[in-house]
Amino acid sequence: QFPGCRSTPEQLAVLRERRSDGFPHDEDPGLRVCTVCRRLPLRGGAGDQAAQLGAEGEPLDAAFLAGIKEELSSIEEGEKSIQALSQVFRYYARHARQLSQVLTDWGKQCFPWELLHALHLLDDILLMDNTGRYKAELAERVPPIAVSAFRKIQTDQEKREVVRILHAWQELRIFDAALVESIRASIRSAGGAAVRLLDEPVAMDDDDDDDAPPAPPAPP
Repeated sequence: QFPGCRSTPEQLAVLRERRSDGFPHDEDPGLRVCTVCRRLPLRGGAGDQAAQLGAEGEPLDAAFLAGIKEELSSIEEGEKSIQALSQVFRYYARHARQLSQVLTDWGKQCFPWELLHALHLLDDILLMDNTGRYKAELAERVPPIAVSAFRKIQTDQEKREVVRILHAWQELRIFDAALVESIRASIRSAGGAAVRLLDEPVAMDDDDDDDAPPAPPAPP
């Protein structure tokens, strides 16, 4: 198994059933790995970290971008799947401008049921990217995707998830309040019954409930 592989044992088991010999690694076709790890570089150490944080340099080649687009087109909803792909994007943060355009183009082409996947991936990249490059590149690109997601997603539950992500971006200062408010304003301008969801209190994560004090005992 490739060092640092984020695939779960279940995902690897499915891969072995569908493709027992795995995929050839981009840099070494003789090395067989899972679908995500084939995009990660083989080199490691401080030199690579410096390269990751350095200047953008040469653009990523067409074959690599084609592979990334293939991964995006087959992304599955699930924390492990999204985090694994987010890791690839964040490793290549010095190419944030080029990869942000890939993300934007993909977001525009998503089917309605894929839009929440797109937002979750964007959210993970923005939250975990410690270079700040994706934040700068995506600030103007994210609003149309977020607005489109809210309008096209069918269920109130999924629309509430869009609202929760917007709330998190503002609270965690991923984007400034003015930008998040502009997204909300664009959603409101379209009208519709679902606009009311923007005014609902944002539900806390279940994990937060564990820290809440116990309820007082009922009176006798």
